[in-house]
Amino acid sequence: MKGFRFIYFDAGLTILGNNHVTLFKAALNDLGYDRSYKEVEKAYHLANKEAMRRNLFHASDGGDEFAGIFLSFLSLPVSTEVFSDAYKKYSGSFKWSPFPFTKDVLLLLKRKGYGLGVLSNWDSSLRNILTEGGIYDLFDTVIISCEVGFEKPDVRIFEKALESSRVEGEECLFVGDNYYDDIVGAEKAGIRTILINPDLKSGIEELDYPYIISSIEELPAFLLGDMI
Repeated sequence: MKGFRFIYFDAGLTILGNNHVTLFKAALNDLGYDRSYKEVEKAYHLANKEAMRRNLFHASDGGDEFAGIFLSFLSLPVSTEVFSDAYKKYSGSFKWSPFPFTKDVLLLLKRKGYGLGVLSNWDSSLRNILTEGGIYDLFDTVIISCEVGFEKPDVRIFEKALESSRVEGEECLFVGDNYYDDIVGAEKAGIRTILINPDLKSGIEELDYPYIISSIEELPAFLLGDMI
């Protein structure tokens, strides 16, 4: 356990997944490009990592620029504008929800005595998403950027998290999927970190960072195995 008392989680692509891959694949199919789910999923993963590297998510919700990055990883001869027009048919069906394993992992960690929190760059809809997903009540505290006025990687949002959970930095662990926002930001506040990356080093080959797991499903064994 290494003295951890409290674990904070990022929200998107850490405890929550979305159906973007399914919707992107449907838009490509409408344009006559039949790519397997695995191919689309891989391109989406790599596009997310590139967007994080560019700080794209601080400037927009992805939009056309993200779509362009996504298409580049599929090497398709289709313009961003054409793809974005095809995607509009499906955009209203986009949703976030907990991964199938999220609730079980959180329940296990609570049984082991950890305090749990969410710390996310999000709007006020996050509380509803967590509630509708049946996991809101498992968290002792929820810190959302729109409510506190700071965004990761600003150290002040992590300091707010420590204040809310009443622990010191060395007693706290932060788990997230964005190295630049989550890992760099948390470590500035003296918080230990674990990076989520579904394909382990794929898409983040430039990072020299030792604590990587493919999902929070691996977190209990990682902690109880005393690896950090």
